[in-house]
Amino acid sequence: MSSLRYLLVGVIFTVAISVVGYFTIITEGGPVKKEENL
Repeated sequence: MSSLRYLLVGVIFTVAISVVGYFTIITEGGPVKKEENL
């Protein structure tokens, strides 16, 4: 039971990171553009 719970948390965490990364690329133009702006 606990392994299934950890798997679910892992999937949710991965999806969350993907969404944040996608928004960062769309809004900021990606890490390269962000570094140039700094």
